[in-house]
Amino acid sequence: MLAAVACAIILFLIERKHPNPLIKIEFLKTKIIRSSLVSAILAGAIMYGLVAVLPLCGIILGKHGFQLDESKLLLFFMIGISAGLLSCSRLVGKYQFRHFTNLLWGMLLTGATVMFLTIFSKNLTFFSISTILVELCTGGVMATFLINSQNTVSSEDRTVLSGLIQLSRYFGASIGVTLFTGLLPEISLISTVGQFLAPFGMLVTLCLLGLINELV
Repeated sequence: MLAAVACAIILFLIERKHPNPLIKIEFLKTKIIRSSLVSAILAGAIMYGLVAVLPLCGIILGKHGFQLDESKLLLFFMIGISAGLLSCSRLVGKYQFRHFTNLLWGMLLTGATVMFLTIFSKNLTFFSISTILVELCTGGVMATFLINSQNTVSSEDRTVLSGLIQLSRYFGASIGVTLFTGLLPEISLISTVGQFLAPFGMLVTLCLLGLINELV
């Protein structure tokens, strides 16, 4: 982590002095782009953190008598992400909702909170519904922050900006997987759903940070 931060600082100093920088410092002066980069980190952390945790959660719930297949759970999660990304891409391209990203983060926070509160429930209906909501909204957030940021720069800068946002998402993925799995004990020691309380609490926290990032 320290090495990554040091490299980022060195890159910033070099790019700021270069006459033709690969990553323009002007990008960071635009509020929409700054917000999009933070959203990319948070969305990446949420997506890949859940990819790491949900199959383990499905295994434990299966051991307690619930009819869940961890592989199908992960498959449906990725389908939901893709569906949210594609549908919101079309909506953002066709309609200009001023607070659409705020709405998505708010719904994402709601879904994450319901997941956190219903993980102990014997009836997994609300847990499943909230999981679908989280899937769709995560994909939707990824589509909106990419499109919104691309619309703020010229066509010649869009490729570089898109790469920077994707890099931010992968950076968030490394953080998310580390945080979510780090809050769990070793796999051999996981025996109850209560041990997933901390990862789902982290999910709520990340969603709250995403909403705050859009509002400020």
